[in-house]
Amino acid sequence: MLFAIILFILVNIYSRAMVMIKNKNRDDIVTNMLIIQGRVKVLNGEIKVNSNEYTYIGTKVSDIEDMNLKEKIKKAGVTDESFEKYYLLSREDLSKLKALEELKKADDNQYIVSYDEVEVIYIEGISDNDNTKYKLSDILNK
Repeated sequence: MLFAIILFILVNIYSRAMVMIKNKNRDDIVTNMLIIQGRVKVLNGEIKVNSNEYTYIGTKVSDIEDMNLKEKIKKAGVTDESFEKYYLLSREDLSKLKALEELKKADDNQYIVSYDEVEVIYIEGISDNDNTKYKLSDILNK
């Protein structure tokens, strides 16, 4: 009987700890997305001021040759027709955006952005009540 009670307590502690870790990871990803969105807004402002010469940071999704990566991006809700509007960000690109230092655990090719719509997408997705959300706007609009 005592063993069952101890086992129940340990299982309960473990499940609560896993929920807390999952929530922390989710919060870190959302924070990263907000930081990237802020940098994109700043870059858009600089582009408007210096409208003659500008280049967006990242690799245009339409230029990506890795078909597995393109499939992940499609799964995140980006259609073939809108590939021209989205840019994939590497760690180097995040550094150029002056965001890498502020991000928590950012790997290559996890985030894509649309500079026109100031939208950030996490291509791995975030689980939210049996739904997976990819776009920052969808995550914030629960």
